[in-house]
Amino acid sequence: MRIAWLGLATASCTLAAGLDDLRFDAPSGQGGGASSASATGGAGGSDCPPGFVDCDQMPGCEVELATDRENCGMCGRNCGVDACEDGVCPPLAIAVGQPGPYDIGFVGGYVYWLNWDTGEVQRCPSAGCEGTPEHIGESGYWSFYLDFDDTDVYWNNNGSGAEIGSMWRCPLAGCTTGEGQWIANVTDPTAVAVAQSFVYWRSNTGAIERSSKTSPVIEPMLINTGNGEIAAYGDAIYWTERETNKVRGCEDPSAGCTRLSLDIGTFSTPSVIAVDDLYVYFGTSSTSEPDVVVRADRSSGTFDTLAGGVEDVTGIAISETHVYFVEGGTGTLYGVPKDGSRPAAAVTGRIIALARVAVGDGFAFVTLDANPGQVWRYSL
Repeated sequence: MRIAWLGLATASCTLAAGLDDLRFDAPSGQGGGASSASATGGAGGSDCPPGFVDCDQMPGCEVELATDRENCGMCGRNCGVDACEDGVCPPLAIAVGQPGPYDIGFVGGYVYWLNWDTGEVQRCPSAGCEGTPEHIGESGYWSFYLDFDDTDVYWNNNGSGAEIGSMWRCPLAGCTTGEGQWIANVTDPTAVAVAQSFVYWRSNTGAIERSSKTSPVIEPMLINTGNGEIAAYGDAIYWTERETNKVRGCEDPSAGCTRLSLDIGTFSTPSVIAVDDLYVYFGTSSTSEPDVVVRADRSSGTFDTLAGGVEDVTGIAISETHVYFVEGGTGTLYGVPKDGSRPAAAVTGRIIALARVAVGDGFAFVTLDANPGQVWRYSL
């Protein structure tokens, strides 16, 4: 695990008595996506006056995007208890006092995160939960990575000391107390990816393993892949290899990944990774040279650098149009168009301990990996 602790923030945030007292003044909306009242997400056009749209698909132009709390800047972006100002919801502390929030994801209108110190998965609606998140499940100390399908959340417990690791699963609405362990006796599971039919995880031994969702049995897939992260789309999987400086993929894991379908070249210490229907996106975390954020074609392996001169990419998430990434070295969240048509732009100012990012409902959600740590929400 990497803790991006900057010690002191810049003028874009204020450090009070402790981490729970941090307040942020972020340049919300600069990272792309829907960031102003002109980005509607609803019906409008010539039938509506400027700044108004139809969000309920009923006759009329009922929403003023600049001020509507439940449709702030775009249909469905709900500020919760906060006011909508010029089409932007103000930054919101989703949760504070969290025991080491690290990995984070968004599904079904909720943001989920995993606290590594307790193995607790928690969630909150995108509109906020007044600082009281909902408990989903808990696996114990040393849990870092989670992923989802349409019904369940999966996460790892790496084990500590002499303890062996395990894989966990709960319905998105949560497990009953004492339930959730899915597969026991897993050797040091780390990064997790949920594909259509299988759940994959990396191991500290350098292996990639998997289990069918319907039959929790460990199936070895690949060995000697080193350390890194993993992502899935459909049944295809892609992963980074820090030690070999490679990014690889397997479009048909049913064949046991005997043929690698993607090997795009050498990058210094590739780390985080995400994938959509056409491309693989990844960032690097080198200690010897500037880092990059790259888009690679799944069919050809050709690649484009979306952002260069970055300092330690620790988190990545994709929307329909943008790639969002955490620059761990400066504690800043950036967004860049997937097609590289514009340079990367800051979504936030510098934030102490900024670690991971998820996007959904017109927001970016980030974890501040400390103990106690925080989860924050920013308009995009």
